[in-house]
Parts: sequence; structure tokens; C-alpha cells
Amino acid sequence: DRNFTSENIQIDVSIPASLKIKFPRGKFDQVLTNLLLNSQEAMPKGGQIEISTKTINGSIELHIIDSGPGIPIEIKDEIFDPFFSTKELSKSTGLGLAISREIMMQHGGHLAMLPCETGAHFSIGFPRIPKPV
Repeated sequence: DRNFTSENIQIDVSIPASLKIKFPRGKFDQVLTNLLLNSQEAMPKGGQIEISTKTINGSIELHIIDSGPGIPIEIKDEIFDPFFSTKELSKSTGLGLAISREIMMQHGGHLAMLPCETGAHFSIGFPRIPKPV
């Protein structure tokens, strides 16, 4: 486990306690961990990570926004490619985002990078849970 407070990173979580998501926990943990580690590595001197949710047409989206330097628009189409990394080869396999996106797609969800004025903004979309009949 990484300790974000020792690295001067504040995490603000705004998720309703009543929120229910049906998704394999270990897989979700992997996706969330990959995104948080990327944010942490992008902010070596500290910063802020905001985690919030939105419900759109019955689907739930988790939004993760950090106050780091952001992702250059010219590489936005490559960041989900396997083995693509902006980090030194010894510090990254370039698989975190590729694996995370694949996990979400395999389970009916999505992972996307959204435009952001500062920092990076990712959206994790979960599949709709059918209402009982």
C-alpha cells in the first residue's frame, strides 16, 4: 500500500454511502489502484486527487481528477496502448492503463480520459444494473 499523505497528496472522496455498484471487487481495486498510482507519480511534490460519482441515465460513473501536470493532448490516443509510457523504462511497463481499460470493457464498463483544464481526468463507467421486475 502506498501512503498518499506522506507524499503531500490530499484525496477528497465524494461518493454517496448508498451507492451500489455490481462489479468484481478485485478487478475494480486493480483499476482504481492503477489510476491513483499514476496520479501520485505525476505529482512528486504533492497535490490533490478528487474522486466523485455521477449517475447518467441510470449508469454510474466514477471520476478521478488530479492536480498534476496533465496528459498532453498529442498523446491522448496512445495512453491506453499496451507498453506505452511516458516514464523511464525501469519505472513502468506501460501496461497499467491498457489493463485497466481491458478490465472495464470485459465487464461491460468503460475507462476514458476526459478533457481537463489542469491535471488529468479519468472516467470509469460501470454497466447498468437492471432493475428488478
